[in-house]
Parts: sequence; structure tokens; C-alpha cells
Amino acid sequence: MRTVLNRMLVSAIGVAMQVLVGAAQQPSDVQRNKQLINDFFNFRGARQERAMKFMSDTYRQHNPRFLKMDTYTGKHGWEAWVAANEQAQKLGNLQLVALGGIPLRDPIILIGEGDFALAVYRGNLPDPGDPMQRYEAFAFEAFRFANGKFIEHWDQVRLTPGWMTPRPPEQPLLQAEPAGQAPAAPAARPAPPASEPPAGCVSNPQTVAQNKQIVSVVQRARRKGLTREMLIAECDYAAIVWKQVLPDPDTAGRTWEAFTFDAYQIRDGKIVAHWDESTP
Repeated sequence: MRTVLNRMLVSAIGVAMQVLVGAAQQPSDVQRNKQLINDFFNFRGARQERAMKFMSDTYRQHNPRFLKMDTYTGKHGWEAWVAANEQAQKLGNLQLVALGGIPLRDPIILIGEGDFALAVYRGNLPDPGDPMQRYEAFAFEAFRFANGKFIEHWDQVRLTPGWMTPRPPEQPLLQAEPAGQAPAAPAARPAPPASEPPAGCVSNPQTVAQNKQIVSVVQRARRKGLTREMLIAECDYAAIVWKQVLPDPDTAGRTWEAFTFDAYQIRDGKIVAHWDESTP
């Protein structure tokens, strides 16, 4: 009898261990949300397919240029994102995602907490004061999630005077090959850097709370006059999204909401790195 009970106990322990190992191998909601951001910006299918795959029916947009297009279309949710792009094309290839040339791929920072996740992207742009020089510039994309889809979005796109002027046709980046000569093979793209924080890091609740307090104190004076829209932290990283209300350059008497960000790496209670959208 004791042998049978021992066997049953060993079997039960084995099943419990398999359940625990299986749970540990399953990505958390935060990790799934972060992966959704990468999957969205790397998606190569049709625009409507992309929207239906990643956006909820109640998707809420904070990009002011997309919102401008919504006034023309009267659409809502993911349909508004699709219709805004189509309307921008009809009006002359208007630029809705205007980040100065910063590519939205391979984020250098990708953090998540609760229903939110934020990515920071890096670009090397021409210096307006010296075309022979380049500088590092940064942009953010932030989302709120529910049931594996985007339900809200923020970025740092701006309304500027003349932004609704149609863009000139884009020039080809490569010159035509001489007749009879095979086209040159495209250069291999280097492997993307791993985003921070590293996969598998552990977000200690006490450390996360401390890091949030540190960046809040640092930014209180620096971002005076702006409203904090979001504060999220994961492992050694924390980020704040700020909101500002500005005059509409297209319509007198109207305003629009602009967003910017600050991201930090904190180690042992000290800030060791900082990113924002500042330009020369």
C-alpha cells in the first residue's frame, strides 16, 4: 500500500513540475504585447489585413495627422487607420508618420508594464547645421492593449504649417545599371541589435516603484507645463510619455494634443542613460 501511495505521490509531483515548467515557458502578457509591436511594424501584408490583425474595433488614435484624416472619412477603430492612409494618398501622398526619417524597426528599448508597452527607435539623421555630419535621433511608439490587440496608440508626430502640402514624388534610391549589366546584389542587412531590457529580466516590484519615483522627481522641473500621460517601468528601464496642448496650425481657434517622451536606464538607484526626442 505504501509503495502504491509513493508511486502516486511521485506521479503527482511529476505532473505538477510539468505544469510549472510549461507555465514558465509561456510568455507573459507583457512579453506578448511587446512582441506585437515588433510584429506590427514588420508586417508586410495588405493594410486592411494588418489593421484587422493588430487593432481592436475600438482602437483609439493619438497621432494628430491620422486624426485629421479621420475628419474626412468619419471612420472609427481599425477602419479609421485604413481609411486615413487611403485618404492621405488621395490628397497627394500626405505624410502621416512623420518622424524625420527614423526607421520604425529594431527598437533599442522595448518595455512593458500592465496593459502598456513602449518602444524607442534610433536613427542617424543629417545635421541641419552641417550636412556632412549626422546625429543620433530617437522616436517612440506606445500602445495600450486588450485581448492581444492595440486599443490605443501614441507617438511624437507633429502638426506643422504646410504639412498637408502634397509631397513631391520620391526619387529612386539606386541608379539604373548600364545596359547588359546585371543589377548589383543588395547589401546584406546587419543583424538588428537586441532591444533592452534583455528578455528574461525580472521586474522586482520594489525596484520598479523606486525607478518610477526617481524619474518622476528628475522630470518634475524639466517638463514643466506638460501633463504626464503615461509612466511605465520594467527591470532597469522607465519611460514617461508627456502631453501638451498646442494651437492647430491649420485652423484658428482649435488645438491639438502633442506627445513627447523621456526614457531612462536606472541602476542601483542612479540614472545611467537617458533618451528623448531632442534635436540639434
